[in-house]
Amino acid sequence: MVSNILHTVLLAASLLPLAHAAPADTCKYKGALVNWQLFKTCNHVCNLYTPTTVAEAQAIVRNSLALGRGVKAVGARHSYTDNLCKENADFIDMTKLHNIISINKDEGWAYFEAGTTFGALEIALKKEGMTYGFAAPAWPLITVGGALANSAHGSGWTTGGPITVPAATLAVDIINPQGELETITDGDKLAAIKTNLGLLGVVVRIKYAVHPSRKMRYSLEVVSDKDAIADGLLSIVEKQAGTIGWYIPSFQTIALAKMSHADDYSGPLASGSAITNTMQTFRRNVLSKAIACKLALCPSPISNSSVVPVVGLEEDVIGGVSAVYGDILSVMGKFGIVLPIGVGDDEYALPISRHQEAIAAVKATFKEYHDIDISIKGVSAALPFVEIRFAPAEDTAYLALNTDSDPAVWGQGTVWIEVWFLTSEANENQIGKFRNALQARLLALGARPHWGKTREVTFQGGVRDRYNGNFAKFEAVRHAMDSKNTFMNEFATRAGIQ
Repeated sequence: MVSNILHTVLLAASLLPLAHAAPADTCKYKGALVNWQLFKTCNHVCNLYTPTTVAEAQAIVRNSLALGRGVKAVGARHSYTDNLCKENADFIDMTKLHNIISINKDEGWAYFEAGTTFGALEIALKKEGMTYGFAAPAWPLITVGGALANSAHGSGWTTGGPITVPAATLAVDIINPQGELETITDGDKLAAIKTNLGLLGVVVRIKYAVHPSRKMRYSLEVVSDKDAIADGLLSIVEKQAGTIGWYIPSFQTIALAKMSHADDYSGPLASGSAITNTMQTFRRNVLSKAIACKLALCPSPISNSSVVPVVGLEEDVIGGVSAVYGDILSVMGKFGIVLPIGVGDDEYALPISRHQEAIAAVKATFKEYHDIDISIKGVSAALPFVEIRFAPAEDTAYLALNTDSDPAVWGQGTVWIEVWFLTSEANENQIGKFRNALQARLLALGARPHWGKTREVTFQGGVRDRYNGNFAKFEAVRHAMDSKNTFMNEFATRAGIQ
Protein backbone atom coordinates (compact mmCIF):
# COMPACT_ATOMS: atom_id res chain seq x y z
CA MET A 1 0.00 0.00 0.00
CA VAL A 2 1.29 3.45 -0.84
CA SER A 3 2.29 5.09 2.39
CA ASN A 4 0.02 7.69 3.97
CA ILE A 5 2.96 10.07 4.09
CA LEU A 6 3.48 9.85 0.34
CA HIS A 7 -0.19 10.47 -0.38
CA THR A 8 -0.24 13.42 2.03
CA VAL A 9 2.77 15.01 0.37
CA LEU A 10 1.37 14.49 -3.13
CA LEU A 11 -2.05 15.80 -2.16
CA ALA A 12 -0.57 18.88 -0.57
CA ALA A 13 1.59 19.55 -3.61
CA SER A 14 -1.35 19.20 -5.95
CA LEU A 15 -3.30 21.86 -4.07
CA LEU A 16 -0.58 24.54 -4.23
CA PRO A 17 -1.45 27.69 -6.23
CA LEU A 18 -0.58 27.44 -9.91
CA ALA A 19 2.09 29.51 -11.54
CA HIS A 20 0.06 29.44 -14.78
CA ALA A 21 -3.01 31.54 -15.40
CA ALA A 22 -6.39 29.81 -15.39
CA PRO A 23 -7.83 28.91 -18.81
CA ALA A 24 -9.89 31.66 -20.38
CA ASP A 25 -13.64 31.49 -20.95
CA THR A 26 -13.27 30.92 -24.70
CA CYS A 27 -13.19 27.98 -27.07
CA LYS A 28 -9.78 28.28 -28.69
CA TYR A 29 -9.17 24.83 -30.16
CA LYS A 30 -12.06 24.64 -32.63
CA GLY A 31 -10.76 21.41 -34.12
CA ALA A 32 -11.10 17.65 -33.94
CA LEU A 33 -9.06 14.99 -32.24
CA VAL A 34 -7.31 12.35 -34.34
CA ASN A 35 -7.12 8.75 -33.18
CA TRP A 36 -4.25 6.33 -33.76
CA GLN A 37 -5.79 5.23 -37.05
CA LEU A 38 -5.21 8.83 -38.17
CA PHE A 39 -8.95 9.38 -38.50
CA LYS A 40 -10.81 12.30 -36.98
CA THR A 41 -12.98 11.87 -33.91
CA CYS A 42 -14.55 14.30 -31.41
CA ASN A 43 -15.25 17.06 -33.92
CA HIS A 44 -16.35 19.80 -31.51
CA VAL A 45 -13.55 20.27 -29.00
CA CYS A 46 -13.80 23.55 -27.09
CA ASN A 47 -10.33 23.63 -25.56
CA LEU A 48 -7.53 21.07 -25.51
CA TYR A 49 -5.17 21.41 -22.54
CA THR A 50 -1.99 19.46 -21.88
CA PRO A 51 -1.12 19.76 -18.18
CA THR A 52 2.27 18.66 -16.92
CA THR A 53 1.28 18.37 -13.25
CA VAL A 54 -1.70 17.06 -11.36
CA ALA A 55 -2.20 20.53 -9.92
CA GLU A 56 -2.56 21.99 -13.42
CA ALA A 57 -5.06 19.30 -14.36
CA GLN A 58 -7.07 20.01 -11.25
CA ALA A 59 -7.12 23.75 -11.99
CA ILE A 60 -8.39 23.05 -15.51
CA VAL A 61 -11.22 20.87 -14.20
CA ARG A 62 -12.20 23.50 -11.61
CA ASN A 63 -12.18 26.26 -14.22
CA SER A 64 -14.38 24.23 -16.57
CA LEU A 65 -16.78 23.51 -13.72
CA ALA A 66 -16.99 27.21 -12.92
CA LEU A 67 -17.85 27.91 -16.55
CA GLY A 68 -20.47 25.17 -16.63
CA ARG A 69 -18.67 23.20 -19.33
CA GLY A 70 -18.21 19.47 -19.60
CA VAL A 71 -14.80 17.85 -19.20
CA LYS A 72 -13.20 14.81 -20.84
CA ALA A 73 -9.74 13.30 -20.54
CA VAL A 74 -7.91 11.72 -23.47
CA GLY A 75 -4.80 9.57 -23.58
CA ALA A 76 -2.94 8.24 -26.60
CA ARG A 77 -6.22 8.17 -28.59
CA HIS A 78 -6.16 4.48 -29.31
CA SER A 79 -9.94 4.37 -28.92
CA TYR A 80 -11.84 3.93 -32.15
CA THR A 81 -15.25 4.95 -30.86
CA ASP A 82 -16.66 8.29 -29.79
CA ASN A 83 -16.74 7.10 -26.18
CA LEU A 84 -14.27 9.82 -25.17
CA CYS A 85 -16.17 12.62 -26.95
CA LYS A 86 -18.48 15.27 -25.54
CA GLU A 87 -19.92 18.17 -27.48
CA ASN A 88 -18.20 21.53 -26.85
CA ALA A 89 -16.33 20.30 -23.79
CA ASP A 90 -12.88 21.06 -22.48
CA PHE A 91 -10.48 18.19 -23.12
CA ILE A 92 -7.43 17.28 -21.07
CA ASP A 93 -4.59 15.55 -22.91
CA MET A 94 -3.02 13.29 -20.28
CA THR A 95 0.11 12.32 -22.17
CA LYS A 96 2.39 14.77 -20.33
CA LEU A 97 1.34 13.39 -16.95
CA HIS A 98 3.77 10.49 -17.19
CA ASN A 99 5.92 10.49 -14.06
CA ILE A 100 6.60 7.12 -12.46
CA ILE A 101 6.53 7.91 -8.76
CA SER A 102 7.60 4.68 -7.08
CA ILE A 103 8.04 0.93 -7.56
CA ASN A 104 7.73 -1.41 -4.59
CA LYS A 105 9.30 -4.74 -5.47
CA ASP A 106 8.53 -6.36 -2.11
CA GLU A 107 4.82 -5.56 -2.18
CA GLY A 108 4.48 -5.90 -5.95
CA TRP A 109 3.14 -2.56 -7.14
CA ALA A 110 4.09 0.50 -9.15
CA TYR A 111 2.63 3.97 -8.59
CA PHE A 112 2.63 6.40 -11.52
CA GLU A 113 0.73 9.13 -13.31
CA ALA A 114 -2.09 8.00 -15.57
CA GLY A 115 -0.56 9.38 -18.78
CA THR A 116 2.30 6.90 -18.48
CA THR A 117 2.43 4.56 -21.46
CA PHE A 118 2.89 0.82 -21.08
CA GLY A 119 6.16 1.10 -22.94
CA ALA A 120 7.54 3.72 -20.53
CA LEU A 121 6.28 1.74 -17.55
CA GLU A 122 7.93 -1.42 -18.82
CA ILE A 123 11.26 0.36 -19.25
CA ALA A 124 11.17 1.52 -15.64
CA LEU A 125 10.08 -1.89 -14.38
CA LYS A 126 12.75 -3.69 -16.39
CA LYS A 127 15.45 -1.79 -14.52
CA GLU A 128 14.06 -3.29 -11.31
CA GLY A 129 13.69 -6.82 -12.68
CA MET A 130 9.91 -6.41 -12.64
CA THR A 131 7.11 -6.50 -15.21
CA TYR A 132 3.37 -6.01 -15.58
CA GLY A 133 3.41 -9.30 -17.51
CA PHE A 134 0.30 -10.12 -19.49
CA ALA A 135 -1.89 -7.39 -17.99
CA ALA A 136 -1.57 -5.02 -20.92
CA PRO A 137 -2.77 -4.46 -24.49
CA ALA A 138 -0.38 -5.33 -27.31
CA TRP A 139 0.66 -1.76 -28.11
CA PRO A 140 3.25 0.02 -25.93
CA LEU A 141 2.13 3.57 -26.73
CA ILE A 142 -1.25 3.28 -24.99
CA THR A 143 -1.55 5.20 -21.73
CA VAL A 144 -2.44 3.13 -18.68
CA GLY A 145 -5.18 5.59 -17.74
CA GLY A 146 -6.83 5.24 -21.14
CA ALA A 147 -6.53 1.47 -21.02
CA LEU A 148 -8.18 1.46 -17.59
CA ALA A 149 -11.09 3.56 -18.84
CA ASN A 150 -11.87 1.10 -21.66
CA SER A 151 -11.14 -2.27 -20.02
CA ALA A 152 -8.06 -3.07 -22.10
CA HIS A 153 -6.60 -6.54 -21.75
CA GLY A 154 -3.83 -8.93 -22.61
CA SER A 155 -4.19 -12.64 -23.23
CA GLY A 156 -3.28 -15.46 -20.88
CA TRP A 157 -4.51 -18.15 -18.56
CA THR A 158 -2.12 -19.59 -15.97
CA THR A 159 0.11 -16.56 -15.46
CA GLY A 160 -0.38 -16.34 -11.70
CA GLY A 161 -1.19 -12.66 -12.18
CA PRO A 162 -3.88 -10.43 -13.67
CA ILE A 163 -4.60 -10.48 -17.40
CA THR A 164 -6.61 -7.26 -17.76
CA VAL A 165 -5.82 -3.66 -16.88
CA PRO A 166 -8.82 -3.38 -14.50
CA ALA A 167 -7.71 -6.47 -12.58
CA ALA A 168 -4.16 -5.12 -12.22
CA THR A 169 -5.34 -1.74 -10.92
CA LEU A 170 -5.08 -1.61 -7.12
CA ALA A 171 -5.94 2.03 -6.40
CA VAL A 172 -6.30 5.39 -8.13
CA ASP A 173 -6.10 9.10 -7.45
CA ILE A 174 -8.88 10.88 -9.33
CA ILE A 175 -9.98 14.48 -9.81
CA ASN A 176 -13.65 13.97 -9.10
CA PRO A 177 -16.55 15.88 -10.70
CA GLN A 178 -16.39 18.43 -7.89
CA GLY A 179 -12.79 19.23 -8.75
CA GLU A 180 -11.36 17.58 -5.63
CA LEU A 181 -8.47 15.13 -5.63
CA GLU A 182 -9.65 11.84 -4.17
CA THR A 183 -7.79 8.61 -3.45
CA ILE A 184 -9.84 5.45 -3.99
CA THR A 185 -8.51 2.12 -2.77
CA ASP A 186 -11.52 -0.21 -2.57
CA GLY A 187 -15.29 -0.56 -2.56
CA ASP A 188 -17.92 0.30 -5.14
CA LYS A 189 -16.07 3.37 -6.38
CA LEU A 190 -12.98 1.36 -7.31
CA ALA A 191 -15.12 -1.34 -8.96
CA ALA A 192 -16.71 1.38 -11.11
CA ILE A 193 -13.48 3.24 -11.85
CA LYS A 194 -11.83 0.04 -13.07
CA THR A 195 -13.77 0.46 -16.31
CA ASN A 196 -14.91 4.06 -15.97
CA LEU A 197 -15.38 5.07 -19.65
CA GLY A 198 -14.24 8.55 -18.64
CA LEU A 199 -17.54 9.15 -16.84
CA LEU A 200 -16.39 9.51 -13.22
CA GLY A 201 -13.68 12.16 -13.34
CA VAL A 202 -10.05 12.41 -14.40
CA VAL A 203 -7.87 9.56 -13.15
CA VAL A 204 -4.43 11.12 -12.57
CA ARG A 205 -2.44 8.44 -10.73
CA ILE A 206 -2.64 4.66 -10.65
CA LYS A 207 -1.28 2.00 -8.33
CA TYR A 208 -0.69 -1.09 -10.49
CA ALA A 209 0.17 -4.72 -9.74
CA VAL A 210 3.62 -5.82 -10.94
CA HIS A 211 5.71 -8.91 -10.39
CA PRO A 212 9.23 -10.24 -11.04
CA SER A 213 10.12 -11.04 -14.64
CA ARG A 214 10.24 -14.74 -15.46
CA LYS A 215 11.82 -16.66 -18.27
CA MET A 216 9.36 -17.75 -20.92
CA ARG A 217 9.22 -20.32 -23.68
CA TYR A 218 7.44 -19.30 -26.88
CA SER A 219 6.19 -21.57 -29.66
CA LEU A 220 3.54 -21.81 -32.32
CA GLU A 221 0.81 -24.35 -32.92
CA VAL A 222 -1.42 -24.37 -35.97
CA VAL A 223 -4.88 -25.93 -36.08
CA SER A 224 -7.51 -25.92 -38.79
CA ASP A 225 -10.62 -23.85 -38.19
CA LYS A 226 -12.62 -27.04 -38.77
CA ASP A 227 -10.88 -28.74 -35.82
CA ALA A 228 -11.13 -25.59 -33.70
CA ILE A 229 -14.88 -25.46 -34.25
CA ALA A 230 -15.31 -29.18 -33.61
CA ASP A 231 -12.92 -29.71 -30.71
CA GLY A 232 -12.30 -26.23 -29.30
CA LEU A 233 -9.06 -24.57 -28.23
CA LEU A 234 -9.27 -24.88 -24.45
CA SER A 235 -7.07 -27.96 -24.25
CA ILE A 236 -4.27 -25.80 -25.69
CA VAL A 237 -5.08 -22.53 -23.93
CA GLU A 238 -5.40 -23.93 -20.42
CA LYS A 239 -1.88 -25.37 -20.51
CA GLN A 240 -0.22 -22.04 -21.33
CA ALA A 241 0.60 -18.91 -19.38
CA GLY A 242 -0.19 -16.84 -22.44
CA THR A 243 -1.94 -17.79 -25.64
CA ILE A 244 -3.04 -15.57 -28.50
CA GLY A 245 -4.39 -16.76 -31.82
CA TRP A 246 -4.57 -15.41 -35.36
CA TYR A 247 -7.23 -16.71 -37.68
CA ILE A 248 -7.12 -15.94 -41.40
CA PRO A 249 -10.42 -17.28 -42.75
CA SER A 250 -9.15 -17.53 -46.32
CA PHE A 251 -6.53 -20.06 -45.14
CA GLN A 252 -8.92 -21.92 -42.81
CA THR A 253 -6.20 -22.12 -40.16
CA ILE A 254 -5.67 -20.67 -36.69
CA ALA A 255 -2.10 -20.02 -35.52
CA LEU A 256 -1.74 -20.08 -31.74
CA ALA A 257 1.27 -18.33 -30.24
CA LYS A 258 1.94 -20.08 -26.92
CA MET A 259 3.98 -18.77 -24.00
CA SER A 260 4.76 -20.86 -20.96
CA HIS A 261 6.91 -20.30 -17.90
CA ALA A 262 10.28 -21.98 -18.27
CA ASP A 263 12.56 -21.15 -15.37
CA ASP A 264 15.19 -23.52 -16.71
CA TYR A 265 15.19 -21.83 -20.12
CA SER A 266 18.48 -20.05 -20.87
CA GLY A 267 16.93 -17.23 -22.90
CA PRO A 268 16.34 -13.65 -21.74
CA LEU A 269 13.84 -12.63 -19.10
CA ALA A 270 10.37 -12.02 -20.43
CA SER A 271 8.87 -8.65 -19.66
CA GLY A 272 5.53 -7.16 -20.60
CA SER A 273 6.87 -5.29 -23.62
CA ALA A 274 8.87 -8.34 -24.63
CA ILE A 275 5.72 -10.43 -24.68
CA THR A 276 3.72 -7.94 -26.70
CA ASN A 277 6.60 -7.16 -29.06
CA THR A 278 7.15 -10.84 -29.77
CA MET A 279 3.48 -11.30 -30.51
CA GLN A 280 3.39 -8.22 -32.72
CA THR A 281 6.43 -9.45 -34.64
CA PHE A 282 4.83 -12.84 -35.09
CA ARG A 283 1.62 -11.22 -36.27
CA ARG A 284 3.51 -9.26 -38.92
CA ASN A 285 5.28 -12.45 -40.04
CA VAL A 286 1.99 -14.30 -40.31
CA LEU A 287 0.46 -11.49 -42.34
CA SER A 288 3.43 -11.19 -44.67
CA LYS A 289 3.30 -14.93 -45.31
CA ALA A 290 -0.44 -14.70 -45.78
CA ILE A 291 -0.15 -11.96 -48.38
CA ALA A 292 2.58 -13.86 -50.20
CA CYS A 293 0.51 -17.04 -50.18
CA LYS A 294 -2.50 -15.13 -51.37
CA LEU A 295 -0.40 -14.22 -54.37
CA ALA A 296 0.59 -17.90 -54.82
CA LEU A 297 4.21 -17.30 -53.84
CA CYS A 298 4.44 -20.08 -51.26
CA PRO A 299 3.28 -23.70 -51.01
CA SER A 300 1.62 -23.42 -47.60
CA PRO A 301 0.49 -20.38 -45.61
CA ILE A 302 1.54 -21.10 -42.04
CA SER A 303 3.57 -23.82 -40.36
CA ASN A 304 4.65 -24.70 -36.85
CA SER A 305 7.73 -22.94 -35.54
CA SER A 306 10.39 -23.93 -33.06
CA VAL A 307 10.88 -22.43 -29.64
CA VAL A 308 12.30 -18.91 -29.91
CA PRO A 309 13.54 -16.46 -27.28
CA VAL A 310 11.45 -13.48 -26.27
CA VAL A 311 12.88 -10.12 -27.29
CA GLY A 312 11.94 -6.82 -25.65
CA LEU A 313 11.48 -3.27 -26.84
CA GLU A 314 14.28 -0.79 -26.33
CA GLU A 315 13.87 2.56 -24.61
CA ASP A 316 15.03 4.74 -27.50
CA VAL A 317 12.63 3.04 -29.90
CA ILE A 318 9.62 3.57 -27.66
CA GLY A 319 10.55 7.16 -26.88
CA GLY A 320 11.22 8.10 -30.49
CA VAL A 321 8.10 6.48 -31.92
CA SER A 322 5.92 7.91 -29.16
CA ALA A 323 7.16 11.47 -29.69
CA VAL A 324 6.81 11.41 -33.48
CA TYR A 325 3.41 9.73 -33.40
CA GLY A 326 2.08 12.19 -30.85
CA ASP A 327 3.22 15.12 -33.02
CA ILE A 328 1.50 13.61 -36.07
CA LEU A 329 -1.80 13.27 -34.22
CA SER A 330 -1.63 16.81 -32.87
CA VAL A 331 -0.94 18.40 -36.26
CA MET A 332 -3.64 16.38 -38.00
CA GLY A 333 -6.20 17.28 -35.36
CA LYS A 334 -5.39 20.97 -35.39
CA PHE A 335 -5.60 21.35 -39.16
CA GLY A 336 -8.37 18.80 -39.80
CA ILE A 337 -6.19 16.53 -41.92
CA VAL A 338 -7.59 13.06 -42.67
CA LEU A 339 -6.19 10.12 -44.59
CA PRO A 340 -8.08 8.27 -47.35
CA ILE A 341 -7.27 4.84 -45.90
CA GLY A 342 -6.83 3.34 -42.46
CA VAL A 343 -6.79 0.15 -40.43
CA GLY A 344 -9.78 -0.63 -38.27
CA ASP A 345 -11.05 -3.46 -36.13
CA ASP A 346 -14.14 -4.57 -34.29
CA GLU A 347 -13.77 -6.55 -31.08
CA TYR A 348 -16.19 -8.52 -28.96
CA ALA A 349 -15.92 -10.40 -25.68
CA LEU A 350 -17.82 -13.68 -25.36
CA PRO A 351 -18.09 -16.42 -22.75
CA ILE A 352 -15.25 -18.80 -23.48
CA SER A 353 -17.73 -21.67 -23.60
CA ARG A 354 -18.98 -20.16 -26.86
CA HIS A 355 -15.63 -19.67 -28.56
CA GLN A 356 -16.27 -22.51 -31.02
CA GLU A 357 -19.55 -20.91 -32.08
CA ALA A 358 -17.77 -17.55 -32.40
CA ILE A 359 -15.12 -19.00 -34.73
CA ALA A 360 -17.89 -20.67 -36.73
CA ALA A 361 -19.67 -17.29 -36.97
CA VAL A 362 -16.51 -15.67 -38.36
CA LYS A 363 -16.08 -18.48 -40.86
CA ALA A 364 -19.70 -18.33 -41.99
CA THR A 365 -19.62 -14.54 -42.38
CA PHE A 366 -16.39 -14.63 -44.38
CA LYS A 367 -17.82 -17.34 -46.62
CA GLU A 368 -20.95 -15.28 -47.15
CA TYR A 369 -19.08 -12.10 -48.05
CA HIS A 370 -15.82 -13.43 -49.48
CA ASP A 371 -16.65 -12.05 -52.92
CA ILE A 372 -17.02 -8.44 -51.83
CA ASP A 373 -14.16 -6.00 -52.17
CA ILE A 374 -12.95 -5.87 -48.57
CA SER A 375 -9.42 -5.10 -49.67
CA ILE A 376 -8.22 -1.86 -51.22
CA LYS A 377 -6.41 -2.28 -54.52
CA GLY A 378 -4.95 -5.57 -53.31
CA VAL A 379 -3.20 -4.01 -50.31
CA SER A 380 -5.15 -6.05 -47.80
CA ALA A 381 -4.89 -9.45 -49.48
CA ALA A 382 -4.71 -11.14 -46.07
CA LEU A 383 -7.51 -9.15 -44.53
CA PRO A 384 -9.74 -9.53 -42.77
CA PHE A 385 -7.93 -11.53 -40.16
CA VAL A 386 -9.05 -12.31 -36.64
CA GLU A 387 -7.14 -12.06 -33.38
CA ILE A 388 -8.30 -14.38 -30.58
CA ARG A 389 -7.45 -13.69 -26.92
CA PHE A 390 -8.35 -15.40 -23.68
CA ALA A 391 -8.64 -14.62 -19.97
CA PRO A 392 -10.12 -16.19 -16.84
CA ALA A 393 -13.25 -14.61 -15.37
CA GLU A 394 -12.84 -11.69 -12.96
CA ASP A 395 -15.20 -9.86 -10.64
CA THR A 396 -13.24 -6.75 -9.68
CA ALA A 397 -14.80 -4.27 -12.13
CA TYR A 398 -18.47 -3.68 -12.88
CA LEU A 399 -18.13 -2.95 -16.60
CA ALA A 400 -14.97 -4.93 -17.42
CA LEU A 401 -15.39 -6.95 -20.57
CA ASN A 402 -14.69 -10.20 -18.71
CA THR A 403 -16.58 -9.35 -15.54
CA ASP A 404 -18.17 -12.40 -13.96
CA SER A 405 -21.61 -10.80 -13.63
CA ASP A 406 -23.33 -14.10 -14.42
CA PRO A 407 -21.21 -17.06 -13.22
CA ALA A 408 -23.33 -19.57 -15.09
CA VAL A 409 -22.45 -17.87 -18.39
CA TRP A 410 -19.15 -16.04 -17.83
CA GLY A 411 -17.67 -18.05 -14.98
CA GLN A 412 -15.44 -20.25 -17.15
CA GLY A 413 -13.62 -17.31 -18.69
CA THR A 414 -13.68 -14.96 -21.65
CA VAL A 415 -12.63 -15.08 -25.29
CA TRP A 416 -12.13 -11.93 -27.37
CA ILE A 417 -12.77 -12.00 -31.10
CA GLU A 418 -11.09 -9.06 -32.84
CA VAL A 419 -11.56 -8.60 -36.58
CA TRP A 420 -9.06 -6.42 -38.47
CA PHE A 421 -9.74 -4.81 -41.83
CA LEU A 422 -8.76 -1.89 -44.05
CA THR A 423 -11.31 0.86 -44.37
CA SER A 424 -11.81 3.90 -46.58
CA GLU A 425 -14.58 5.77 -48.28
CA ALA A 426 -14.07 3.53 -51.30
CA ASN A 427 -14.90 0.28 -49.50
CA GLU A 428 -17.04 1.62 -46.66
CA ASN A 429 -20.24 0.10 -48.05
CA GLN A 430 -18.71 -3.30 -48.76
CA ILE A 431 -16.83 -3.69 -45.50
CA GLY A 432 -19.88 -2.36 -43.68
CA LYS A 433 -21.94 -5.30 -44.90
CA PHE A 434 -19.33 -7.75 -43.65
CA ARG A 435 -19.02 -6.01 -40.27
CA ASN A 436 -22.75 -5.74 -39.70
CA ALA A 437 -23.34 -9.40 -40.56
CA LEU A 438 -20.58 -10.57 -38.21
CA GLN A 439 -21.79 -8.23 -35.50
CA ALA A 440 -25.29 -9.67 -35.70
CA ARG A 441 -24.00 -13.22 -35.39
CA LEU A 442 -21.73 -12.46 -32.41
CA LEU A 443 -24.30 -10.39 -30.55
CA ALA A 444 -26.71 -13.30 -30.96
CA LEU A 445 -24.15 -15.39 -29.03
CA GLY A 446 -24.24 -12.93 -26.13
CA ALA A 447 -21.15 -10.89 -27.06
CA ARG A 448 -20.12 -7.73 -25.24
CA PRO A 449 -18.74 -5.09 -27.63
CA HIS A 450 -15.32 -3.73 -26.65
CA TRP A 451 -15.80 -0.25 -25.17
CA GLY A 452 -12.86 1.25 -27.00
CA LYS A 453 -12.62 -0.71 -30.23
CA THR A 454 -16.02 -1.39 -31.69
CA ARG A 455 -17.67 1.44 -33.53
CA GLU A 456 -20.80 3.14 -32.28
CA VAL A 457 -23.23 1.15 -34.43
CA THR A 458 -22.78 -1.77 -32.05
CA PHE A 459 -24.06 0.18 -29.07
CA GLN A 460 -27.36 1.29 -30.56
CA GLY A 461 -30.08 0.26 -28.13
CA GLY A 462 -27.69 -0.38 -25.27
CA VAL A 463 -25.86 -3.42 -23.95
CA ARG A 464 -26.84 -3.32 -20.29
CA ASP A 465 -28.57 -6.72 -20.41
CA ARG A 466 -25.17 -8.35 -21.09
CA TYR A 467 -23.80 -7.27 -17.71
CA ASN A 468 -26.48 -8.79 -15.43
CA GLY A 469 -27.15 -5.92 -13.05
CA ASN A 470 -23.65 -4.46 -13.13
CA PHE A 471 -24.89 -1.44 -15.09
CA ALA A 472 -27.10 -0.51 -12.15
CA LYS A 473 -24.15 -0.81 -9.75
CA PHE A 474 -22.02 1.39 -11.99
CA GLU A 475 -24.83 3.92 -12.36
CA ALA A 476 -25.25 4.17 -8.59
CA VAL A 477 -21.61 5.24 -8.31
CA ARG A 478 -21.89 7.58 -11.29
CA HIS A 479 -24.95 9.34 -9.91
CA ALA A 480 -23.30 9.78 -6.53
CA MET A 481 -20.07 11.14 -8.02
CA ASP A 482 -21.37 13.18 -10.98
CA SER A 483 -24.92 14.31 -10.30
CA LYS A 484 -24.48 17.26 -12.72
CA ASN A 485 -23.34 15.03 -15.62
CA THR A 486 -20.10 16.94 -16.10
CA PHE A 487 -18.41 13.85 -17.59
CA MET A 488 -21.47 12.15 -19.09
CA ASN A 489 -21.60 11.99 -22.88
CA GLU A 490 -23.69 10.90 -25.83
CA PHE A 491 -21.90 7.58 -26.23
CA ALA A 492 -22.76 6.49 -22.69
CA THR A 493 -26.40 7.36 -23.23
CA ARG A 494 -26.48 5.37 -26.46
CA ALA A 495 -24.88 2.41 -24.70
CA GLY A 496 -27.73 2.42 -22.18
CA ILE A 497 -25.95 4.00 -19.19
CA GLN A 498 -28.25 6.24 -17.17
